[in-house]
Amino acid sequence: MIKATVHDYYNNELPNRPVMVRFDYGEGTVLFTSFHNEAQNTADMNVILVRIIYEL
Repeated sequence: MIKATVHDYYNNELPNRPVMVRFDYGEGTVLFTSFHNEAQNTADMNVILVRIIYEL
């Protein structure tokens, strides 16, 4: 769903990596985010998270 440039443990830049994925599993859907869903959210992250919540 979302890709971004991220940095690994050694501060290497890793471009175009998935930071949010969604897939069906059994009778449900799995949503995984590798970014933190807390105080450091950007406005874009909040819009995405709210949209996903309303799709549930």
